[in-house]
Order: sequence, then C-alpha cells, then structure tokens
Amino acid sequence: MPAGPEQPTAPYLKGITLKRLLLAALVAVFALLSASPASADTVIIESDTTRLVENAPQIDDWAIYTRIGTPASAAAFVEGPGTAPLGTGSLRFTTATSAHKVFAFTNDLAGTKLADAGPISYAAYRTAGTGNQHVALNVQIDPDGPDGPLTFATLVFEPVYNLNQGAIVNGAWKTWNASGTGKWWSTQPLVNQCQGASTTCQRTMDHIVTNNPNATIKLAGVNQGSSNAGLTTAVDALTMGGTTYDFEANDDADGDGDRDGVDNCVDVFNDDQADADGDDIGDACDPDRDGDGVANGTDNCADISNGDQADADGDGIGTACDEEELPSSAADCKKGRFTMWTRSFKNQGDCVSFVEAGSKA
Repeated sequence: MPAGPEQPTAPYLKGITLKRLLLAALVAVFALLSASPASADTVIIESDTTRLVENAPQIDDWAIYTRIGTPASAAAFVEGPGTAPLGTGSLRFTTATSAHKVFAFTNDLAGTKLADAGPISYAAYRTAGTGNQHVALNVQIDPDGPDGPLTFATLVFEPVYNLNQGAIVNGAWKTWNASGTGKWWSTQPLVNQCQGASTTCQRTMDHIVTNNPNATIKLAGVNQGSSNAGLTTAVDALTMGGTTYDFEANDDADGDGDRDGVDNCVDVFNDDQADADGDDIGDACDPDRDGDGVANGTDNCADISNGDQADADGDGIGTACDEEELPSSAADCKKGRFTMWTRSFKNQGDCVSFVEAGSKA
C-alpha cells in the first residue's frame, strides 16, 4: 500500500497556529484603527466666531448668523444653564418673535464626505418654549459630491421628529443622537427622499448616506429657525467628524489672548506670559516675581533673586541689582572689602583714596 502524504510535524503545526493568531491580531488592530476616531474637545467662545447677517458668505471657522431684524443678543455665550455637559457654559439662542432666526455654523468639515462625519450628536437645553419647539441641527451638503450636477441641500435634524429618543422638556439637558437611525428631512429632493419635513419625507442618516454615497459637507451647525416665538434654548457638546465643540461663556477673563486654563495670570492682562522665576505665576500677578521669598514691595531687588537682601552701600538697592555700588567710608575698604564694589580698586589704599577724594568733593 503506497504511503500517504507526509504528515506535518508538531513544530510545523505550531507555526501555522502562530501565524493564524498573528493574522487575527493584525485584523483586530486594523479594525480598531479603522473605527471612528475618538472625539477631541474644542472650546468655542465669542472671539472664535464672526457675526454675520443671514446668507453672508462664511470665511472663518465659526460664524453666528442672524436674520435681518433679529437682535445680536439672540445668540450669546453664557454660563450654564444648570450643569453644562462640558465645562461650565453653552451657546444660548433666543427667538422672541416668530420672525427671528439665529444659527451658528462651522466650515471645519467642508469637503468631508457625509459618510465620514459621524458620530453626530448635540446636547440641548430648553429654558422657555411650548410644545415640541427646540433647537435643530443642520448640515448643508453637496448631494452628489463636487463632480455631480446637484449643488446644494440642507439636512435638518429636529428633536420633534425624534421623540423616540425622549420627551422635550424645560429645565434639563438632553443629548440628541443624529447618527444612524436619527431622522432627518431635506430642503431639496435627494435619492429616495422627497423634499420637506413631512413624515413621508423623513429619512434616517443611515438611509441618506447609503443613497447619497458621494454627498459632501459644506457647512454644519445648530439652528433656531423662524416660527419659534418665545423659544430660549442652549447648546453644548456638539459632536461631528471626530470633534466635540464645547461652547463656553468666556475662557479668557482678562482678554490677553491666553485662555484661562493656560493663562499664568487669569485676571491680569499679560499677553507675554513672562514668568521670571518659573513658578507658573506670571510676573504681572506674582507677589514675589523673582521667587526669593521676599515680597515685591519690600524686595530690594524685585526682579533678581537675592534672599539675603544684601545691600553693601546701604542705598536701598540690593547688591545683586545695584548697577553702581561704591564704598562710602574707609571701613568699607578694610578687611578685603575693597573687592566687593562695582568699581574695581587695586588695593585697600586705592579704595580709601577714592573715599577720601569723594568726601572732599
């Protein structure tokens, strides 16, 4: 009986098993790397935005738009309300009449494929309002990408059409998830989606992405549109494209361009951030800026460390910083002291002669 094929040895089998394990590990690592990137927080305050009238072209990363006749106060960066999801503040919208409209958009995602923009969510708080009024999320897109014939549509996510995620109530923060099964309507007809906010025209984000694979983003942000008289809301923790935007009242209290979290003098303007003694307290607000243990007001060399406060000539200026310290008596020249002055003396006699000559002047 002919011999069968030679069977692999045990070490060979172990080699195959090891290769399979390594391959599985590489696949797992690749899957992790391919997953949606972790969200990074970006703080947005008033100075990060440009105020524009509705329909004006956006040139900066963030812009706050108001319809003509809507006061600038319709949008404000404020503390709270309540305990904000991130930091201590939020972006507040107020539409006093049904004609008022205010929205905040970013172009950070311009050119990004809609399919790559997730996860998309935002936290919202309603201070005043009736029924299911609430602040909405808008994403302006090029439906078929830059090379297609279509050019513009706005996708709108409204909490009122996503009540399966929870009720709209006053006085509480709630996070609305606009990705996946979140329902959106479009201002223009899209593939397998009619135009408008009616129930028959609403589609999930998954559906929109599947049917419009080349859609790219132009602008995105939050919007409190017309027909929302008496509505006051706030927005925070807006997440899109791997970034979470943290809206804050003001994190640069002294207006020096250095945000409070890194400013070494939070309440004193010091745009140079000078810190002579390296103690992380800026010179502009440090009670002991040279770090020698003597307060600035009594330190005879406030900007040069001299804990001993030595003042050889007794003029109130410490030796460490006195540009001209000279002997005032013969005693200041004796016992080798002629070597300690800013003026150079050959010897004790030379020093004494200098003192006597000065006394006769």
